[in-house]
Amino acid sequence: MPRAIEHAKADILGTARRLMAEQGYAHLNMRTVASACGIATGTLYNYYPSKDDIVYAVMLEDWEILLAELDARSSSATDGSDPMAALRRIFEALRVYVAAYREVWMAMAAIPEASKPDVVRSYEPTVFVRQLGSRVGDAMPRCGEEPLEPVMLQDLIVRLFTMYAMQGDFDFDRIEPALRRLTC
Repeated sequence: MPRAIEHAKADILGTARRLMAEQGYAHLNMRTVASACGIATGTLYNYYPSKDDIVYAVMLEDWEILLAELDARSSSATDGSDPMAALRRIFEALRVYVAAYREVWMAMAAIPEASKPDVVRSYEPTVFVRQLGSRVGDAMPRCGEEPLEPVMLQDLIVRLFTMYAMQGDFDFDRIEPALRRLTC
């Protein structure tokens, strides 16, 4: 039985994150990650069966960090009376996250569904939308009569944010007037 390496998963994910940032997703491979971690390629496979499993784990870890940071910011925000400031924080955090992984998403989108790695096919976008949607819902102003069903509105805003975040250079100020009309 192979011996467990202390902090191996954290080291692997940290190294893969750094290599992706430096060289891009297309140049990331198991051998490079293993070498940079100072472990054998076979040992790396004991922890992650494929490059995509590593990338998915990095993305998931970064997503959980993003959600935790949004939650911390919303609980310590002094602008609680300004829902647009809270929505702007959500959008900006999403834009940074999307920019970090745009190359991965574009590569995965180009692969036919049947050929996608299992870890990619197992991803549930509805979980992403629901998680971010709950933060959007917390940020939205409370009005007398809601213009749309709140969950539908949260879903719409998350999808809108995601689409615009993928554009990279999109500015929140361009959608703020529409958001104000949608939310009250």
